[in-house]
This record gives sequence, C-alpha cells and structure tokens, in this order.
Amino acid sequence: MPAIRPIAVPPIQAPILSLRTCVIVSTLFWTYVSVTAVARTYLVRDALHWNGEPPLGVLLLTSALIYPALLVAVSVSWRVGYDFSNWRRIVPTHLVLAVAFGALARPIYIFARIVAGLDPAVGAYPGLFGPDSKAAFQMWLSMLLDDGMQYLVLQGLLAAFSHYGRLRLEQNQRERVSAQYDRARLQALRMQTNPHFLFNTLSAIAGLIHSRPTAASNMVTRLGELLRTTLTDSDVELVPLHREVTLGREYLELQRERFQDRLQYSLDLPAQARNAGIPPLLLQPLLENAVEHGIHQREGFINVELTCACTGDTISIRICNQVQQPESTDRARHTGLGLQIVRERLDAAFGKSAAVTTGRTHSGWFEASLTFPHHAIRKRSNQWEAPQAR
Repeated sequence: MPAIRPIAVPPIQAPILSLRTCVIVSTLFWTYVSVTAVARTYLVRDALHWNGEPPLGVLLLTSALIYPALLVAVSVSWRVGYDFSNWRRIVPTHLVLAVAFGALARPIYIFARIVAGLDPAVGAYPGLFGPDSKAAFQMWLSMLLDDGMQYLVLQGLLAAFSHYGRLRLEQNQRERVSAQYDRARLQALRMQTNPHFLFNTLSAIAGLIHSRPTAASNMVTRLGELLRTTLTDSDVELVPLHREVTLGREYLELQRERFQDRLQYSLDLPAQARNAGIPPLLLQPLLENAVEHGIHQREGFINVELTCACTGDTISIRICNQVQQPESTDRARHTGLGLQIVRERLDAAFGKSAAVTTGRTHSGWFEASLTFPHHAIRKRSNQWEAPQAR
C-alpha cells in the first residue's frame, strides 16, 4: 500500500534578484540616462543657438566617471534588499544612498572639466562652490536632485524586477504544492479502494477453501497477480486504459472462479482509446459493484459489460450489469460510496472536465458511465507519464 508523502514547501530564496541582474539593469539604465542627457543638451543648444558649455566630451566623461559610484550604490542597495515589509530599514537606506550619489555629481563634473582641460586644477574650488554660498547651494542642489532622483528611479526598476521574480517564484511554489496535494489526494483515495477490494476477495477465498479448494487456490494465484500489478503502478498518477481494462479482466476472471457459471462478461476497447490515461484501479470498484450487486439481485447468471469509446478528445466508459429487483437501501449506500471515490479520483485527475453518471436503463440494466478528457500517455523509464504538451 503506497504511503502518502508529506508535502514539502520550499522556502523562498533570498535575494530573489541577483547582483548580476542589478548590474545589467543599472548599466542599461545609465546608458539611457547619459544618451538622453547629451541629446537633450545639444537639441536645446541648437534651438537657442547657444554655443556655451558643456561640450560633448565633458558630458560623456562625467557619466563615465559617475558610473562606478552608481554600481557601488547599487551593490549596497542589493545587499539591503527590496523586501518592503521591512521598510523602516530599507527606505532610509535608499534615501541616504540617493543623497550620497547625487552629492557626487557636482565634484565629478568639475573633475571631468579639469581632465578635459577646460578648467585648471587650481581653479577647482570656485567651480565647486561658486562665488557665494547661495549660488553654491543652488548648484549642488540642482545636480543632487537630478542624479539623486535618477538613482531612485533605478531603484524602483530594480524593486519591480525583484517583486516580479518573487511573484513568479511564489506562483511556481503554489503550482508545485497544488500538484503534490493532488498526488497525495489520489494516493489517499486509492488507499480507500485497495483494502476494501482485498478484504472482499479474501473473504470469498476463505469461504471456498473447504468447499472448493481448487477454486480457492486459483483465486489466490489471480489475487497475487492483481496485487503485483497494483504495486507496480503504486506511484503513478495515470495508466493507459488498456492496462486498466486488462486488470478488470483479471478481476472478472477472479470472480468467475468464485461464482462459476453465474457470471458472464464482455469487454470492448477500441484501438484509438487504448493509450488514454486513466487513474489506476479506477474501474475496479465499479466492476466490483456490478458483480456483487448483480449476483445478489438476480437468480441464475448475470452479464457484466464494459464498453469504451473515444469521441474526439473525450473518453467514455460504460459499465453495465443486469438488475431485477428494486435497489435496496444497502445497495444504494454501498454503490454510493464506491461512486463517491470514483468521482473524487476523476476530479483530482481531470478537474471539472470529467463526469460520472449512474442509473437504470429501460432494458433493466444498471449503468455507470464515466467521461473524461483523452490524454494519451506513454511509458518512459518504467513509469507511465503524460506528454508535456496537452
């Protein structure tokens, strides 16, 4: 009997955003900022017919010199992270980094002018602080606001990337947990089927040991083959329909040993439905109901018919048995339990696209009908699996 594996939920990895991704995004962003700044400056200069400073070389050199400082600030912010549930620590850190980065803009600009030969090194002080304190404050504040806000925009982009990665990871984890839950649910439902079938069969064998020892021996042999097959498929979600029908044939032969000439059956499986995926041991409780309740409701022999059909993308299975007397309360209750397990297993495997219907036909038969999507499966590494593209 397969054991139900616990559902393990992997923790969310931190940080979601890699440092390499941060560097790539920062490089692309700063390239965009530098190109647009140069283009804007020259478009304004041409529109106003102004031939003043700064020249193209100074602008590009300033952007290149400030780029390492940007990467340092980004690496610090990456280590701080973008989980804003801890915003009391993250927000002040990003603001301090923005101010520090913006404060470097003015000195780096003056240094670029010196490197370009526009200003002498001894004249750097007036360029940094201007003729008076008010002018110095305004020059520093203008560049601080410009570059500091650009840094904050970049951090907004990185935070968006980080939250998108976290969202995708959580979504993948939810899908993984959902799939594990469905597998555990299928295993639990199978565990409800196997002991019930085994108990009934062993009880029948015990009743035949003294009266018909040969039949009891044959039933033990067939039961062993059935259990071997069910253990082989203990960890799979779907098996091909032809395998399930073969298992049903073995079960019906097992019951023929028990009831002798009272049981007759027929199985019809078209070639196009042979490899349709179906949960293992799904037909067994329906066949068991058909045999047990058909035998107890009729004198003489009964017929059990299993018919499969493939219509487009849908598989239909009908299991019918002859009935005569009105259904008793015990039959309805027992059949309802088996059908409930079948319904739950079909729902766990195929969702709302599967259905189970039951009822008496006009010709005096009781019919259980299953419909579910046709998903062809194949065998790989001793396991049955559905193809990835359905």
